[in-house]
Amino acid sequence: MRIHIDDDELRTLELDISKAPGRIQRNGTAATRKSARLVEKGMKVDASGHRYLPKLADAVSHELDSPLSATIGLKPEGSKNQGSLAHIIVYGSVNNAPVYDHTKAIRRLREQIIGIYGDAAEDSVLGQEKK
Repeated sequence: MRIHIDDDELRTLELDISKAPGRIQRNGTAATRKSARLVEKGMKVDASGHRYLPKLADAVSHELDSPLSATIGLKPEGSKNQGSLAHIIVYGSVNNAPVYDHTKAIRRLREQIIGIYGDAAEDSVLGQEKK
């Protein structure tokens, strides 16, 4: 399952940056990478300590699909023999409702992610502030 953050503030910044200067593309990729790590960390916190799957947090990872797209979630090989049970706990089955909300972290971190992309857009246009 993929979750896309759809927000008016981001929509106003939406454009094809494939032909934009390199500094803009690099800032977008860095923002995607930073956001993916943030969501992965949040998902690991949410998954840790699960009484039925003590190693569920170990199965959470992220990877960049493209410079501006990332997949964050459970990797099947990361859950070892717990894969089927993890799938039922996260997605439910015919007889069981889902137990673990795997989308909670991205929803909780929405404002932070919007801020990351906003900062990246501002830095791309105005340049980074000296610290």
